[in-house]
Amino acid sequence: MSALKNRIGPYLYADGWKAGKKFDFDRTFTVLIAAAYDAGVIGPESNGIVVLDDDNRAVILDEHMREPTGYYGPSAAQKAEFQRVMAMDWAEFSRFCNGNPRYRRGCAEDLDTLSGPDQGDSLNRAIVAGKPEGKPGKNILLPEMLEANADDTVPYKFPHTTREDIIVVLACHHGHVPMNQNNGGFCIAWNVKVNGAVDETGRNNGAEKADPAYDKAWEAYVEENRDEIWSDACSDGLSRYTDGSYSTYPGDDDGSFEFATAGRSGGHLILTAWDGPKPPSGGWRSCQMAFGDREDYIGWLKALDEPDLARLYKLVVCVDNDTRNPHEEVSYHFAFRRQEMEDRWRSGEPLPDGAVPEDAEDDESQPGL
Repeated sequence: MSALKNRIGPYLYADGWKAGKKFDFDRTFTVLIAAAYDAGVIGPESNGIVVLDDDNRAVILDEHMREPTGYYGPSAAQKAEFQRVMAMDWAEFSRFCNGNPRYRRGCAEDLDTLSGPDQGDSLNRAIVAGKPEGKPGKNILLPEMLEANADDTVPYKFPHTTREDIIVVLACHHGHVPMNQNNGGFCIAWNVKVNGAVDETGRNNGAEKADPAYDKAWEAYVEENRDEIWSDACSDGLSRYTDGSYSTYPGDDDGSFEFATAGRSGGHLILTAWDGPKPPSGGWRSCQMAFGDREDYIGWLKALDEPDLARLYKLVVCVDNDTRNPHEEVSYHFAFRRQEMEDRWRSGEPLPDGAVPEDAEDDESQPGL
């Protein structure tokens, strides 16, 4: 149908029913009549007038004057309301947004306060620049995050403390398309591709020292089983995320998060669910934390209350830290597998090349025979 012909983010609309609304003081919005909302399945029951904040890249409100279906295009009442909104001055427009039950408070400070627009819009500038401004403000970190910052033995640090700076950090974080979606979308993600050098010798990354008497046997074993070892290493390294057991500092929230891998080689870890607020769309069937695009995600961030924003920041920082060196995780698995194989070879399992262990440099490194 022509009513579903055009798209902006997840909103589908008919020709002629999207327009820019610009105020003289350099403040811009987009107003449209959505015929449907595409959340993986097109829903024409989710229709009505939508207001998008172009400067803050956020959804201000949607589903205003919703009809039973938008499949056949906007109703006469929706068309008339569209024209009325387009004719509003700033005072009328800000009151209209604030009084709407679908208004997303927290996305635009000037609308929230019914004041003149913030021509500088420092938060949006910082997001576009990808750099928090570091202005003084209220510290919203949770008690355990403050404790971690003060304890040199804790590897997790939370340098950003204000609502505005945390929003910038999260808004600019790595993202990826949701699982099995070919029509776009956005999820919070981590690149877990192994780009660093992996130590396949198994000598340097295990809890126990490798026995040099088995060096040649191990080389032959790796040559025969490299693909399997790599697959097991990647699977084991991500298991605490994908099996739902991951916890953030200090380790009392396991079971609160769900992750999955995405991408052609599974090189991206994505957050699929958490025990906090979900996107207004409800996400995709297989991913509760999927957004229509990054702009939808940024608008959602701006609407979070302070405790939830701080909790999400804590999660992102902890996973950032724990996934920063994927090659080390794989190297550790090679060392673990080598220790396992050395034990089996000492117990009598034949070496892969049929040879006996080489003589070690000293008696302490000789295998137990």
